[in-house]
Amino acid sequence: MSDVDFDEEAGEGHVTEVTTENLFERLGSSFGTVCIGILFFFGAFPLLYWNEGRAVDRYEALQEAESQVTAVSSVNLDPSLDGRVVYFTAPITNGAGPLVDSTFGIAIQDGLRLDRHGEMYQWKEKRSSKTTTGLGGKKTTRTTYSYIKVWEDSLIDSGSFKNRSYVNPAVMEFGDSTFMAETIDIGSYKLPDELRGRITWDTQLTEITKANVTKASIRSRVASDQNGELFIPKVMPAEGAGVSSGAGTNGGIGRRRMQTADGTVNESNTATASLSPSGGSSSEVAAPMIEGTTNNPPTLRPTADVTAPAVSSLSYPQIGDQRVSWSYAPETTVTIVGVQNGNTLKAFVSKTGDGGDVLLFKRGNYTVGAMFDEAEASNAATTWILRFVGYAVMTLGLYLVFRPIEVFADIIPCVGSIIGCGIIFMAAVLSAVLSLLTISIAWLAARPKIGGIVLAVSLIVVGGCAFGYKKIRGQKEEDDPDSFAKPNAHEQAEAANTVSASQTLTTVYASQQPSEPIVVLAQPEPVVVSPQPPQPVQASVYVPNQKY
Repeated sequence: MSDVDFDEEAGEGHVTEVTTENLFERLGSSFGTVCIGILFFFGAFPLLYWNEGRAVDRYEALQEAESQVTAVSSVNLDPSLDGRVVYFTAPITNGAGPLVDSTFGIAIQDGLRLDRHGEMYQWKEKRSSKTTTGLGGKKTTRTTYSYIKVWEDSLIDSGSFKNRSYVNPAVMEFGDSTFMAETIDIGSYKLPDELRGRITWDTQLTEITKANVTKASIRSRVASDQNGELFIPKVMPAEGAGVSSGAGTNGGIGRRRMQTADGTVNESNTATASLSPSGGSSSEVAAPMIEGTTNNPPTLRPTADVTAPAVSSLSYPQIGDQRVSWSYAPETTVTIVGVQNGNTLKAFVSKTGDGGDVLLFKRGNYTVGAMFDEAEASNAATTWILRFVGYAVMTLGLYLVFRPIEVFADIIPCVGSIIGCGIIFMAAVLSAVLSLLTISIAWLAARPKIGGIVLAVSLIVVGGCAFGYKKIRGQKEEDDPDSFAKPNAHEQAEAANTVSASQTLTTVYASQQPSEPIVVLAQPEPVVVSPQPPQPVQASVYVPNQKY
């Protein structure tokens, strides 16, 4: 089991978690990921193969649709074109009534979509980790958790914080919401439902003020408005109650000290605050809080900021405060390509049914060629993204398969890191080769001629890389010096002047039986030779009754 220690002395409110794993725990973990690596490795092949087939099918579907396009007028519907691929440019308008945010009573007359954006001031946990590996493969991870205040458009669950002293509200009262026109017209046609989600152009509504909020219960809670953004504190002070403008309880009752648009500071019950850059920053560090306040975590001991107002404002928001703004999609001109279906449009489907639906929609005035060019470019971009994903999955799979080697080598820390880099490099190169071959085979199945060319080029590239590697390796071996150096002339002369030992053959007498000769070699004796070249030595061997 891993050992976990906590250290709250890392800083005010910070928590440091120290986790240690010994070599056997790390090896067990790495062996457990081998199965995942195998799945990733073998799963990358069908992904790459399918992606190439998908790209070809999509391209053919776009080509088939483009060959059948008929340009029409959006003013008058021609029933005879039902089932035909049509193309036109027309104004897109709201065919129903005004759009209303019923919570606030905010309404617009001529928009296609109204969006409400809500943010709440909350605690956010940040983490930073540092890992070290010691002798014997023991790994120590030191993770520090710190906490800041940020504006977030979604609720942050503080229940998962390491330091439970930081608490966020359980509910975000004013979240994001979208209000779409019930009927949207494109000339004489009705916008199909599948295209409603593709109305993505937005314009900020900067003219909204507190006065535009028709719901009295909400309007009374709005503390300020600036550039179309409403600031709503979690708790509003009661009318007429007052406390000093200095430090007070968080969310307490009292007079407000706020900054007006002209930069002056007023103290009143109904002053309007202006938007401060510090209040709107999404990376703002928590403003100092007064000790003993409701939202102040008990482990913190910050110093009170005497410049802070007694209650919430955009300059000094507090946990739970919200700000709300609106944007809308205005009426404009669009270009569309699809199959006419009565007074609306539907997607084109190829004869084979492959290649997906073809229903092109774009804001602006474009030619039919430009519409299909963009669709083909989008198909190419998707193809390359999926190729990279398949390659990355294969590389990760190979790395996970061989990772136990790296972990075991971590007995000596620097060796493990070096081997890990080598495994990553090997996995990247091998995955590149296998991915290229898989893509080539996929093209060979989809388009034999093109696939044959791609496969040939792939084999040439792979073979060229292998030949180049072998050539470089052979050149290195040739350039390496021999393990035994050749003697020079001086060394040869010294070797000729001295002879460590020589053997001399002496006359050997054998027994009287010629069938069993006995040969005896005398022990070598050192002989000193003069500098002159050595003379040949003649030797005679005597045996009974015969001379050689």
